[in-house]
Amino acid sequence: RGGEHISEVRYLPGLEIRSRTSGEQLHVVLAQAGRNTVRLLNRENGQHQHRYSVNDHLGSSTLELDQNGELLSQESYYPYGGTAWWAAKNALEARYKVIRYSGKERDATGLYYYGFRYYAPWLQRWINPDPAGDVDGLNHYRFVANSPIRLTDNDGRNFEDAIVKTPYRRAVAGAECNTVIELKLEHHAA
Repeated sequence: RGGEHISEVRYLPGLEIRSRTSGEQLHVVLAQAGRNTVRLLNRENGQHQHRYSVNDHLGSSTLELDQNGELLSQESYYPYGGTAWWAAKNALEARYKVIRYSGKERDATGLYYYGFRYYAPWLQRWINPDPAGDVDGLNHYRFVANSPIRLTDNDGRNFEDAIVKTPYRRAVAGAECNTVIELKLEHHAA
């Protein structure tokens, strides 16, 4: 809808209340399913929709599925979080996708909010200095030690290895890590 925007979002544990400039309210119930997120959208008119977010190793929402497993949207990202391409079932479905790169919400300004800092993907930098000071070096605006393919940052204060989920600054040099990934795929006849 042209000119209609989100005017307010109230964040509560497991619930978001989104108000549009038209007065429409949307209640979004959130649940974690492993590394992925399930969002139940409840509209005032009684219509409900499940949105299953399928995430990559960085927590970025790459696919969104509905309750029947139908594709709602698909998005691919450049290493520092800009959108490489994005496709959606239709414009209505596209406007309800809010979780994007590294599992964060991109606001109307194009910035990602991480809790303690804002991140600008087109700059490939934080727009706020590191609240911890010089602990990660002299560049207080550097995003995940300039290694966005492997490292993530949950809240803007401390990055960690996305592959082995080890806090980067606490990793012991020379330590070995054995990671076992078990993937079970089942095919059910229709």
